[in-house]
Amino acid sequence: VSASANVYGNLVTNGFTYSPESGVYTYRPENINGNWDTNVSSAYSVLFGEEQRFKFENSAQMSYWQSYYDQLTGVKNRHALNEQLASLTKGQSLGVLYSDVMGLKQINDTFGHQAGDKALLYACENLKSHFPAECVYRIGGDEFVLIWQGLEKEGFFALGQRIRQHLAERNLNNSIGMYWSPDVR
Repeated sequence: VSASANVYGNLVTNGFTYSPESGVYTYRPENINGNWDTNVSSAYSVLFGEEQRFKFENSAQMSYWQSYYDQLTGVKNRHALNEQLASLTKGQSLGVLYSDVMGLKQINDTFGHQAGDKALLYACENLKSHFPAECVYRIGGDEFVLIWQGLEKEGFFALGQRIRQHLAERNLNNSIGMYWSPDVR
């Protein structure tokens, strides 16, 4: 874990800032050099309406957030997915959607990692615009999984089709796979 002080004298650690004056931790993306990443911050501002979206009262809340949420997209991570899968409600239907952002390496190599981050943020926001945010998980670099219990098969696949259509209309290349089961056993 690296830490540095920004121009305001606040402690910065992996995108989290602790302000001694307010006693609050906030999250804001930073690049690999520890400087504020204005490209990613701009994407956050467009997508979420403000740059410092996540506020924490203490380091325990910050640690919890870092353990269960993806720092770039703000959705739950693989660790949270594993816990959710272990606690599925038996007897309810389950829909699983897998989404992979195709060509992310080429985007990163051609246009830079900030452009790749924006592509990931857009793919994530697309999923969240069709499904509840608490159902969306980022499980790898360019991979997202969505799990939703209690939704009828037709409704689940209709939402998946809308996602595919939305991406196609914008010439975005995502690979999407879907599975639905009437009963988790």
